[in-house]
Amino acid sequence: MGLTGLPREKLPSLAKTLSGGWQYLVPFALLLFLLGGLRYSAQTSIIYTLGVLVMVSFFKKESRLTPKKLLVAFEESARGVMPIIPLCTVIGILVGAIQMTGVGMRFTSELLNLSGGNLMAILLMAGLAAFVLGMGMTAVGVYILTVVLLAPALIRANVEPIAAHMFLFYFGCLAFITPPVAVEAFIAAGISGGSPFKTGFRAMRLGFAAYLVPWAFIFNPGILMVGSWVNILTCFFFVTLGAICAGCAFEGFLFVRFQAWERLLSTVSGLLVFVPHFLTRGTGLGVIALIVMNQWIRRRRLKK
Repeated sequence: MGLTGLPREKLPSLAKTLSGGWQYLVPFALLLFLLGGLRYSAQTSIIYTLGVLVMVSFFKKESRLTPKKLLVAFEESARGVMPIIPLCTVIGILVGAIQMTGVGMRFTSELLNLSGGNLMAILLMAGLAAFVLGMGMTAVGVYILTVVLLAPALIRANVEPIAAHMFLFYFGCLAFITPPVAVEAFIAAGISGGSPFKTGFRAMRLGFAAYLVPWAFIFNPGILMVGSWVNILTCFFFVTLGAICAGCAFEGFLFVRFQAWERLLSTVSGLLVFVPHFLTRGTGLGVIALIVMNQWIRRRRLKK
């Protein structure tokens, strides 16, 4: 489309940017360490991180927290949580009612019976439910509700717990860019002055790989750091490769414009490398190599 980035002379200096705000990397690194390394709860990790954030703000005069700045921070924080408090209240009542009445366990049993124990059927129903709920609720609301109702069924079907949670969360978020609702596409179209439906369909094309990622969580839990390091690195490689192939297929471009057969094969190969089996992945890699080679040859011809 002829789109280019900023000229090099207009890019901000990396050294200058880091020298002005390097201290803010310390609390962020601490947060990751507390959550991932020491396995602290989110609440405990945030409290420690906030304490360190206040301390590092004193490293520089311009970022130092004066009493006036502290009051402004309290005020802005209070304003930020005001829209969330009613949502949390409603969700808390709903989740409490589900747990106290036993509807959650009943729903899990019925879902397993309805699917006949078939994993793909359970995943399709759970994904569709999260997707529909995402059309009218916030991502947090969808996640909490689906985790209470649907996650137990997925876990009982031998799905890795963290994979079940991420599967539901992703499908709840995908409703925001998928027509006919596509809330985020409507917001973007309001800013750009474009058509909401055209924006939504363009968002689907640009983000098509995101529709595959929830399935990758289920069948390639290594991308969630589950399993050995060899399995984790292998999953990361093949899932990333599959996502790139799917993106190229929907945009119709790698080195040069795709031909029709290249689009078809790129889509198929992208799906094949997602499947954790040596035969499907080997076939997918062979097809990808063929597409890349053909694209490279066509590009050289065009240059000549």
